[in-house]
Amino acid sequence: MQLPKLTSASTAFAEVSALQGARFEKTPEAFHPAIRVNLERAVRISAAEYIRNRRELDQLRLNTGALFPGVDLLVTPTVEQSPIPIAEALQKEPWGSNRNPGPFNKYGLPAISVPCGFSKASLPIGMQIIGQRFRESDVFALAHAFEAATPWHTRVPVL
Repeated sequence: MQLPKLTSASTAFAEVSALQGARFEKTPEAFHPAIRVNLERAVRISAAEYIRNRRELDQLRLNTGALFPGVDLLVTPTVEQSPIPIAEALQKEPWGSNRNPGPFNKYGLPAISVPCGFSKASLPIGMQIIGQRFRESDVFALAHAFEAATPWHTRVPVL
């Protein structure tokens, strides 16, 4: 399945800028460098560009049913790589591990991540369950059934 690509992430950054603008102006150092760059770009987005991108996003969200013809739920890894230590994750792009959940968030599809095991390094692994628009109950039902049938949600990593 191929998700349609949004022409620009400017919509999201413009919205973040609108919400965080005052805080960003007072304490830019509190933001990750990659986020700072995008917030600086966001203030230059014109109203016309924002509206164009927002309309495109809204239209794509309305058409998400075509992404899943004959499919009730989609199951994917929550992240595309094995977990890494927090210290290492802090050095990466803040959205680097958001590649799997990100598109479904953008398209407004209900999704949940549930524990489904541990890596060889004893770090937790998640399974993402994605549903059709407005079918949150299907997502919750499968997540509940999986947790009822497996012990993963009761285990904790070795620290």
